[in-house]
Amino acid sequence: RVAGPTINGLVTELVARMQAEAPHVGLEWVTPSPTMAADLVGEQIDVAWGNANSPLPDGLRAEAIAPMKRYVFGRRGHPGTNEWSLETWLSWPHAVVRIPTAIHGTVEEQLTSLGLKRRIGLHLTNWSGIAPALLRTNLLSNQPVLTFAECPDLDDFQVFLPPIPLPDLTFRVIWNARLDADPATRWIRRMLRTSLEALLHRLNAQLQANEIVQPRTTP
Repeated sequence: RVAGPTINGLVTELVARMQAEAPHVGLEWVTPSPTMAADLVGEQIDVAWGNANSPLPDGLRAEAIAPMKRYVFGRRGHPGTNEWSLETWLSWPHAVVRIPTAIHGTVEEQLTSLGLKRRIGLHLTNWSGIAPALLRTNLLSNQPVLTFAECPDLDDFQVFLPPIPLPDLTFRVIWNARLDADPATRWIRRMLRTSLEALLHRLNAQLQANEIVQPRTTP
């Protein structure tokens, strides 16, 4: 049992790697909840991944994942492409994913610190709904490239450089400290981490090949 934010491309990558190495092992993906830490301690969940900005409860251990840079994504041909600026970014509605445990390092926190406000056009509980929503609307979304793990490529999306510095997303893999040396627990941790790394490598390569729109500067 693995708990964490639902990104369908990551789930697919993980189960494919698990089946290749251990075809008789099944995967149950669990949506994060307020009891996730207690479930890890109580061994109802084998491993989890989630936000690294909250204190780690006693009885758990974690390994950090490399910080993920946020970009702004919209559909290819988005009207804001030719006039990309801070004003444009704030004028179009945003699609957001609420992370219950995220308190610090959020886009909202950064906007508040600068005295800026944005309009939210869509609230979601998981990342897998972001890409389809962007493709059919003029919504924008401030996301790491991992959000688009289930997309065959990024050609359908326009990628923008944020007009203000946005905090990186920081995640970690978490497990029960008592099972630190347990072979099965170590295996599923490795499976999850290598799945994340493989996806990020592929997506970052696509991102570098994509045109990234720079904010317009005032003369």
